Amino acid sequence: MERFKMLCGSIYTQCLVGFCLLVILPYFHIGILYSKIWVPDKKPVSHNDCTCSCWDTIFKGSYESQTRVGYKHMYFNATKQTFVMWTITMATVLAFYELVKHLLRLYVEGNLRYTMLFLLVLDIHPHYYSWWGYLNYFNDDFYTQFVHQLFFTVTELVSSVIVVRMCSKEDCITSHQLIGVLSINIVHILIGGLDQFFKQLLLMDGKTFQRMRNLGFIIPDLFHIVIPIVAYKTSRGLACSKILTKKEFICLTCLTIGLFLLGKSILK
Repeated sequence: MERFKMLCGSIYTQCLVGFCLLVILPYFHIGILYSKIWVPDKKPVSHNDCTCSCWDTIFKGSYESQTRVGYKHMYFNATKQTFVMWTITMATVLAFYELVKHLLRLYVEGNLRYTMLFLLVLDIHPHYYSWWGYLNYFNDDFYTQFVHQLFFTVTELVSSVIVVRMCSKEDCITSHQLIGVLSINIVHILIGGLDQFFKQLLLMDGKTFQRMRNLGFIIPDLFHIVIPIVAYKTSRGLACSKILTKKEFICLTCLTIGLFLLGKSILK
């Protein structure tokens, strides 16, 4: 076990783990979920007969022009939207890589809270969905749902940052951290329940991929409520009725109501 921890502490191992996770996620998303499950009946593109009149060919320089376009595995135009998509992707990759390094370091030091690691694993789907959603918004110039998604992305990021802070056993879980995580995830469930969950999950009024997507949102939210409460209660040796003081409970209630009202005003 000690040798394994030493191996995990190596910078090369941290790079390899981060790299493998970043490679696996898009492959599972596009290569399996989309191409094998969601739309398996789509025909492959002909490499010899295809053309694309929407490509500016700038990144190919003088080698190709819009009148002479052959098959490419990837096309992109030199636009502001492409730059934003690249920036979002790089920020996401770097944040994920640094998170993997941080978690491996905590594991090597013996300070990793595995319950919080479990919550971060559950957070992969919401954050990956946000990244993919923003790429599609800018790629399609479709911004109707942009502000809607932005509210969930920002609050999800705040919740995840708090959970990352709670990953170290050296740091006690504070009531402020608990209130922050609870309020955000309660609001996600309330707004999501009023927005899509009730209709698509309970009434089964929606496509299969929509129900699976919503389950991928609501399950992490539920665990982000239950697990922090149990972890805080256990670390403090508190009874269930004394997890939060009256003042802290009022703070939780006010923050939850405030976020809910803010979310509903944004999502109109």
